[in-house]
Amino acid sequence: MTKRIGFVISVGMLVALILGGCAQPAAPTEEPAEPKVFTFLMWQQFIDLDPAIAFNSEQVALNNIYDNLIYMNPPGASEMLRPGLATSWEANEDGTEYTFYLREGVTFQDGAPFNADAVKGTMEHYLAQEGAGCTFIWDAVESIEVVDEYTVKMIGSYPSPLDLISTTAYCGEMMSPDSWGQSKEWYDAGNGFGTGPYMYESYDPGQRLILTRFDDYWG
Repeated sequence: MTKRIGFVISVGMLVALILGGCAQPAAPTEEPAEPKVFTFLMWQQFIDLDPAIAFNSEQVALNNIYDNLIYMNPPGASEMLRPGLATSWEANEDGTEYTFYLREGVTFQDGAPFNADAVKGTMEHYLAQEGAGCTFIWDAVESIEVVDEYTVKMIGSYPSPLDLISTTAYCGEMMSPDSWGQSKEWYDAGNGFGTGPYMYESYDPGQRLILTRFDDYWG
């Protein structure tokens, strides 16, 4: 039997994220479980929902829709960083080139495959903003090279800790090809596809955003 779980975000605005999980099989005579909804009350409405521009409260939702290449562990962990969409990474001696080895078998919420082309396209979407929003954090990146289907290299014009930068909650999210280069109006209507555990279900700007579980989430 399937349980529905949910998660909500709001400001006068209610954002609901509806999760789904698997429950233990129930006896045939039991009533179906009621949906479970997590409601998060926001202090303001969302301003920008393009991950390349969002630099405010939007991350409450966006960090559940999109995934990063790398994540930072909590203080006290044995390792500072842990894999996300990249399973491993390495830098050259002077920190001007970083190579990311990507997780295989991951799909975006619209069914597009996650691969090196997706990382290159996402980064080019960020760089096209020319420092707007939070994209200035990638200023060191001069070019992105697809080495093979699951290997991508970022080449910098000066040394930069691109592994640490990749963990950011702002401008670190990987985006589906259908999301690149769209207008602000498109994003702000509640559109966009990531590889995260939740995806857009509906959006009433200034009132309620509902996210629902992405059943094919790689994690």
